[in-house]
Amino acid sequence: IKQAMDEKDYAAAEQRCADRLNANTSYRGACLQIQAEMNLRLLNFKRAEDIYRGVLNERPVLWAKLGLGKSQVLKKEYAQAEGNLKEVIRDDRRVVEAHDLLADAYLGQGDTILAQQAMQDAAEVSPKSVMRQRRLAELSKLNADMQACLEASRRVIKTARNSVYESPDDYFNLARNLADMSKEGEPNADKYVKETFEVLQKLEKRPYFDVSADVQSNALKSRSLLNNNKAEAADPFLEKAKNLYNDRKEELKPEVGLDVAQTLIVKG
Repeated sequence: IKQAMDEKDYAAAEQRCADRLNANTSYRGACLQIQAEMNLRLLNFKRAEDIYRGVLNERPVLWAKLGLGKSQVLKKEYAQAEGNLKEVIRDDRRVVEAHDLLADAYLGQGDTILAQQAMQDAAEVSPKSVMRQRRLAELSKLNADMQACLEASRRVIKTARNSVYESPDDYFNLARNLADMSKEGEPNADKYVKETFEVLQKLEKRPYFDVSADVQSNALKSRSLLNNNKAEAADPFLEKAKNLYNDRKEELKPEVGLDVAQTLIVKG
């Protein structure tokens, strides 16, 4: 069964589970759980739900209730999924996938506020999950909850450092948000300018810092200062970004031009 799953041959894994169950295996619960999950991956939702409901008819089992909720999310039956996932969380809030799926269910119903809260709960249960912190940052920004967005973005960088999940995009996303909050007259504007520079200076020390990142870094430093009404201090960074952009255009990633263009718009 495990070999078939590793090879992503979900139909074979499902059949091997069925064979074991027909042979009255002593691992009945584990086989049913895998069999239902394989049916979900094969998009055989009715068969998966029949397994989950059959188990639940015998006794309350968290994995079956979670699986039923997951199937309903995949089928876009968001209201039904919400009820089942809340029951899982009520019974054991440590089941982090239930929080993830509940966020999906809320988003499917158009409620981004509750989706953010669900992801906040998921991030609290699993604080070292880079992907959950990223999603929390995205939802917080969507809801214009910029303090929550900044906090999650900072945690992404801290948690992802020296891992396979580390990405320059995380530094840039935080720097963009900080630059946007650096406008003169806004609360803590000077502090956000300082943090923008600190974030980008940390990025400049990372081994993957390249010419594309150099252009973006300078453009964002300039934008932060421009927003803070420090045009004279911003100009050298913008000039460096423009010169690098023009000299090394063929080497640059497509998204680099957007940061330069947005900084030019701010400059006016």
